[in-house]
Amino acid sequence: MIQLAVAGVKIREGRPEGVRAHADRAAQLLEDVVNAVPRQRLWMGLVPADLAVAAASIAASAPALGTHADTAVEIVLAVVLRPTQAPEL
Repeated sequence: MIQLAVAGVKIREGRPEGVRAHADRAAQLLEDVVNAVPRQRLWMGLVPADLAVAAASIAASAPALGTHADTAVEIVLAVVLRPTQAPEL
């Protein structure tokens, strides 16, 4: 999650290589979570497989993201983190 946050900072700085590097690392780490708990869809209320896909997409689109440093604070990543309730057991 920290790697995704850093990718957002790099978007604001207009540093596409930084965006790519941090988003790629986030995708790798999230894939590690998916592989470590394959039967568990939720991890800390989030779906790591979906986050890994989002991180990979951010990395792939890094060169086209441009800079947002001269604007007011805005959402720069299309990832919304909302805990998902686990099904009743």
